[in-house]
Amino acid sequence: MSRTIGIIITAVTAMLCGIPALALTCFGTYMVVSAKTPALMESGQSSPEITLVTGIMITLFGLAILLLVAAVGYFSIRFTRPDPPSVDGSEEIAPKIL
Repeated sequence: MSRTIGIIITAVTAMLCGIPALALTCFGTYMVVSAKTPALMESGQSSPEITLVTGIMITLFGLAILLLVAAVGYFSIRFTRPDPPSVDGSEEIAPKIL
């Protein structure tokens, strides 16, 4: 796999997984904060304990997906081969000096 393909895979993973993971993390954090704030829970039907546990689970799930995005970025760029030099003659290859 070339370096260019690794960068493309990283960008696609960041767009498709990173943005929803950030949204999940923000939503879960909002649920945790709203479980501790009675003014934010007025319209809710569930108890604060259920909201707190659900918020923590959603936040951890979002963080796990962000960790996956970071791992894909690391491994797809770290273990790629460099692009081969062009052969079209635009670059001259210098002779090796002993």
